[in-house]
Amino acid sequence: IGKDLLLDFLNTFLLQLVSTDAMLGDGGRAFVFESRGGLLVGASHGGVYFEQPCSKCDLGMSVVRYRADQSPEAVVAAAGQSLLDCVVDGHFTAPNFSFRQGGSSYFHFGQALDDDLGLSWQISVVMSETTLFKDINGAVLRMVA
Repeated sequence: IGKDLLLDFLNTFLLQLVSTDAMLGDGGRAFVFESRGGLLVGASHGGVYFEQPCSKCDLGMSVVRYRADQSPEAVVAAAGQSLLDCVVDGHFTAPNFSFRQGGSSYFHFGQALDDDLGLSWQISVVMSETTLFKDINGAVLRMVA
């Protein structure tokens, strides 16, 4: 129960990040996934789980988590693929990087979360270039004008 409550709380918190435009802005995403295996733990866009048929399950369906690089959210999938491509010995060699998706530029900021009990998560925040530089570009335009 403790694990389920923690993950529900985490998902609720991440969903709130995109419900307030000031946090991640247009197209921004936050997600957490397991460093080993890449399975999503929580995401600001939802879409962490999907159901699939299961003949051995009581209800005939089982819940399966997406890998970060297979997320239905294109920005998360692109960032997840880039991250999983640079894992060496269970550690990310390039947690901060930029990438393009759907004609837009995005910046990824990541932080590993590991503990002595074996928890190994990657906390990721992705922001669009437009959102990240909106205030800076506005200030530059005001200075030039």
